[in-house]
Amino acid sequence: MGNAVQLRLKFGRFEADLESGELFREGHKLAVQEKPFQILALLLESPSHFVAREEIFAKLWTNVQARKDQSLNTAIRRLRLVLEDGDSGAHAIETVGSRGYRLTLPVTSASPGGEDRLAPRRLRLAVAPFANLDPDSPDYFSDGLTEQMIVQLGHVCQDISVIAPISSLRFKENAQALSRMAEDLRADYMLSGTVSRLPQRLRITAKLIRAADRSCVWTESYTRQDTDVFFVQDDIARNIVRAVLVAIPAPRAPLAHLTTTAAIYEKYLKACFFANKFIDPDFGKALSLFEEVIAEDPDFAPGHASLAHMYSAMGQYGGMPPQAVCARIKSAAEKALALCEELPDAHTALGLAQAFYDADWGAAEASFLRALQLNPSSSGAYLGYAQLLMLCSRHREAVEAAQRARDLDPLSPIVNSILVVVLYLAGKFEEGLERGLKCIEIAPEFATAHACLGWIYEGLKAVDQAAACYRAAVERGPGSPLMWAHCARGAALIGDRDEATRILDDLLRQREATHVPCTWIALVYAALGQEEGVLQWSELAMRERCGWRALFAVDPRLTAFSANPRYQMLVRDLGLASPLPQK
Repeated sequence: MGNAVQLRLKFGRFEADLESGELFREGHKLAVQEKPFQILALLLESPSHFVAREEIFAKLWTNVQARKDQSLNTAIRRLRLVLEDGDSGAHAIETVGSRGYRLTLPVTSASPGGEDRLAPRRLRLAVAPFANLDPDSPDYFSDGLTEQMIVQLGHVCQDISVIAPISSLRFKENAQALSRMAEDLRADYMLSGTVSRLPQRLRITAKLIRAADRSCVWTESYTRQDTDVFFVQDDIARNIVRAVLVAIPAPRAPLAHLTTTAAIYEKYLKACFFANKFIDPDFGKALSLFEEVIAEDPDFAPGHASLAHMYSAMGQYGGMPPQAVCARIKSAAEKALALCEELPDAHTALGLAQAFYDADWGAAEASFLRALQLNPSSSGAYLGYAQLLMLCSRHREAVEAAQRARDLDPLSPIVNSILVVVLYLAGKFEEGLERGLKCIEIAPEFATAHACLGWIYEGLKAVDQAAACYRAAVERGPGSPLMWAHCARGAALIGDRDEATRILDDLLRQREATHVPCTWIALVYAALGQEEGVLQWSELAMRERCGWRALFAVDPRLTAFSANPRYQMLVRDLGLASPLPQK
């Protein structure tokens, strides 16, 4: 893997995205099976673009004992069939005697600017959930240890992509699945381990595996007192980083020493456990625990940063009014930064408040870029930056940032859902449909995933499917006013005005007791074709600083109202691009 190349490479009229496994000819995606593409990737990554048959066998058919020659010949033939309509035809892949194959087309970077010199590909380190060996100990301790490991590794390993825990947690129930993690998450290295809590003691084992040959390059075991949990984490992180740097030289940054007592930290991990579910009923549990954490230890910076993210999630999805949520996000994030300026999560949370509530686009971009400078493996920072870019109509950059977030955390429901929204606002409905269906497959009970897929169906003018998605969303999030607003819009789209009006009236009554986003009430009126309702609730959204109001400048569902001077004034007040063109 030492000669790995940039993730997107151009050869002849073709481009290959080594990260996503996609092949394009002059911008058009080609259908290519997994094994042929893997062979192409090996050819592209080789400095001479020649790969011996034995090397291909060793890397792609490690568990196949027979008929390897036939399998390889078939894969080469299929690869040539994919390429034969393009530049140089099937001659793009040359057979070199009986030894192997060579790519005959020149290979360059496909990045903007088209540099001929290829930049190194960022290696990927997947952190498997540390297995909890104590049935009486809660899982959130081992889950939190895994997450903390990833945070520290992401901070230290500036040139390595560290895959986030939400994706890795998929593998925790089946130990056999760990052997598939490298292939499924396209990881070059895997870190795994176990946690057991004995009376007044903590025992942790860890090992680093090279995915190419499944060899163990480092392993260690630790036994410490429970009260030494932070020392153990720091010690483990230093040893793992040392092992990674031996195998893959990379710049090293100083480790942050952000600690609290063992009891408070365990409460913090429990709060993160509920927060990561990203379900409205669990928001309250997480919020209460985060508040207890910082009340008991006001100097614990990660507690303030996580609290800021909790407020942000509640403002967008959990019914907290924007007037309250913005000040709370900024206060918590600024407290975290006052304690530790180099905390990426705090910069990300601050950027979310600056974008969604202050409409201070320049300040928000600076916050997200600072977070990514501190931790280039932060999927959360990439996700926040993607949302900022999409609201500023920088759609190509937004898609790239959202895809980067997904690459770092491939199985996260919220990451995949927001990628679908980014694709929707970029007008990439077909790609959004594919991603949306995959998101449902990953998290079938995640209400937001169904709602976002509905956006895509609206873009495709498939209103029946959109309404069905919105009904599915409210079935999975019956306590969410946001999901009920989607359901009302869906009813209006399919002509059931009575149902849409009934739900809308109920939402308006709910506003007396809880927050219902004005922007989404405006979108219900838009589906009903009531322009005055759209304008009144859009203006109220601006006065309340609704976190969704930036959709006024970019959402095609509001195209029909963009010629109205009142509507145009709303967009100008946001400081964004001109309103969408009228149909």
